[in-house]
Amino acid sequence: MRIDLLLGDSDCRVTMANNVTKPSSHTQHGGEALILFPWLVGYCIDSGKDPTSLGQYLWTTVGTADRETRIITAYHPVKPSRTKRTGQRGWYTLWSQHCSYFRSQGLLGSPLQRFAADLVVQLLHWKNNGDEIILFMDLNENAYLGDLALYLLAKATVPPLQSFLQDVSLDDFVDQTQSSIMDWGLIVEATGRYIKAVKCFWYMMAWKWNESVPSLCSLHELPHYQLIIPQKSLPPVPIPRHDVTHCEETLGIFACPAGEFGYYIDCKREAGKLRVERLWQNRCAPADGWVGFRYPLIPKLTYGFTTITPDLDKLEDSFQRLYQNVFSPFCLNMNIWKFYQMAPKQVQGLGMPNPRILMLSQMLHLLQSQWDQPTMIG
Repeated sequence: MRIDLLLGDSDCRVTMANNVTKPSSHTQHGGEALILFPWLVGYCIDSGKDPTSLGQYLWTTVGTADRETRIITAYHPVKPSRTKRTGQRGWYTLWSQHCSYFRSQGLLGSPLQRFAADLVVQLLHWKNNGDEIILFMDLNENAYLGDLALYLLAKATVPPLQSFLQDVSLDDFVDQTQSSIMDWGLIVEATGRYIKAVKCFWYMMAWKWNESVPSLCSLHELPHYQLIIPQKSLPPVPIPRHDVTHCEETLGIFACPAGEFGYYIDCKREAGKLRVERLWQNRCAPADGWVGFRYPLIPKLTYGFTTITPDLDKLEDSFQRLYQNVFSPFCLNMNIWKFYQMAPKQVQGLGMPNPRILMLSQMLHLLQSQWDQPTMIG
């Protein structure tokens, strides 16, 4: 649809950018547009496009004499398939056009690398000038863990912890934490109870960057601090500090800051194996064994699925190995294909629980139950 037909007679301001370095056809792929509707047009200060004329990004600055905000829209080029790059219309792809332009300018690097470098340089320039920035971008990749997203996080933003602690030293922050722990311990003691040291632990987390890829520092890379907790009629005892990859049980779930849930899955698999061994020992009827497997065991194995983000392939593999141990007590063929093990009965499957679907359904149920409620999730 043409923009003038979309906007009608409204007094809008439109800024558009696309590759104009070498006209190729009446249709030009890629590019971006930014539309200011009438209630914002009066606050528009200036606008512009990327200096390469490739249509990488454009911006519009809006605001007043006291405060200005720069709104940016950008298009992250995507590398097409080999068939599209070498076909008759290979030149018409945005990727091929950018490659040709950079070669003609004697610039090294792929369009992805050049786009990231050019955008970061411009963002840093605007930030150093004190601009407030709103960035909209067609990333063509994962918006959280993609290469460009991590590169922008590393190069063009301020780490949250550094911003939070810029007026507080790390020593002062640890002292404040220790003071809060002592206050909480004394409050619990005032009720006649005390905090059990065996149930206490803590982590210290700090990020490090390696070629724009973030990772958590290990325990030996962090400064040494100690936190203590008061005990009833005894001297305070230290709270163990764990490495970020060390899993601890919290409300029935083994988890760690590094997001490693392999140990949690292994514990669930061992619990399932123990249950299957009991089925073997009791030699109950297959129908009774199925009821004991499906209703008491599966909810136990899937408890906490809404709070974990494991490797789904490893999770499914663990359930598959458990199912192999169950088939014999149920008098089932152990060579049934994987698809038919978890396929519904309507398509002649066994209907064994699929961990991927169970995890998704639990998450959807949690969102549905909390929707529009005065809670963090709602």
